[in-house]
Amino acid sequence: MPTPLPLLATPADAGVRMLALSWLEQTALRAELLRDPRRTDDWTLANFADALRRLETHLGAGDPPLRRSVGPRTRARLRALARMAEAGVDLRRYALWTREQLPALETRQQPGAAWLLGRLADLSARTEGRLRRELGESFHRLHHRLARRLRVYTVEVELADAAPRPSMVEVLALAIQADADALSDGLADVATSPGVRTLRRCERVAARVRHRLEVAGGYVPPGSSPLASANALWETLDGLRRRHSFGEMLARAAAAESAARVSRAMAQVLHSGSMHGVRDPLRTNARSGFLALGARLGVETAGSRDALRRRWLGGRSDSLIRELRAAAASLRAPVARPAPIEREADREVERETAWGMDREMERELGRELRLGLVRDVEAAV
Repeated sequence: MPTPLPLLATPADAGVRMLALSWLEQTALRAELLRDPRRTDDWTLANFADALRRLETHLGAGDPPLRRSVGPRTRARLRALARMAEAGVDLRRYALWTREQLPALETRQQPGAAWLLGRLADLSARTEGRLRRELGESFHRLHHRLARRLRVYTVEVELADAAPRPSMVEVLALAIQADADALSDGLADVATSPGVRTLRRCERVAARVRHRLEVAGGYVPPGSSPLASANALWETLDGLRRRHSFGEMLARAAAAESAARVSRAMAQVLHSGSMHGVRDPLRTNARSGFLALGARLGVETAGSRDALRRRWLGGRSDSLIRELRAAAASLRAPVARPAPIEREADREVERETAWGMDREMERELGRELRLGLVRDVEAAV
């Protein structure tokens, strides 16, 4: 969703709220689609997870302007919902990948894949069921409470201090600069320890960079935006993280399936007092199916790891980091700001509403929101 340029020139305490409110409404609208039991497609869940992650990003970009409005408990609640939605998306993608491997598996390997698909379906149903319950029970309240806190805020203006209030674009510049530093550190960590947790942390930083560069839009000189590179890095990190995570899940699933068979066999011999007629629980076709899937996943994981190393690790991301810092510097260039308000008192507390500062801007942002949702719905249909 493109950001109207006047929004970026508004004072930060208003601009960050307007941007967060726009994504809060997008998230709420997509949550309503997800709650519809008739919508079982991958698109609905993935788009809700994306909107929630972008909302997290833009609430973070407003810190400290949003610190009083969005407390740690609210942020933790949104983070938990985002993780739940992302887990649901991951499970669907794991199942899709497994189904795509079925034609290449031998007949004796099919039972293991079938057992895994059943387990993934069960986990997916439980995860999405819990998410839908959360959306019905608590998200509605969270949405209204957060919207109310974002729309109304208090600003203390010290007239003796002539420094102008920072603009939205300046806050974005600081956020992109901080993310450039975090991305540099994160890639260094990935180079030495490419585990799931390290990849996840780095991937989230790359996602924040994408979201903020999209918002910066026209303030970054044409041809100098590192958005395309940031998108490519995020896709590489996200793909490798998913493959690593699925590999760990595949190992746990194989252990669970074996343990279940051993447990059933043990119960049988304990009941009968004899091993007569009891099959060796460790000699089954399921094990060969797990190993075949693991081998195919291992090949893809090695390819993703090699792609990350060849393009982004060992100093190869330095150009992207420089481009991010240059983009942050260009955003800090002077921008048009609202004329200062003259007051008689030396100190005054001003109460404003984020949506009341510029009605034309509010209408434009609303139109963007509605058009974005209509496009989403039309694409889904």
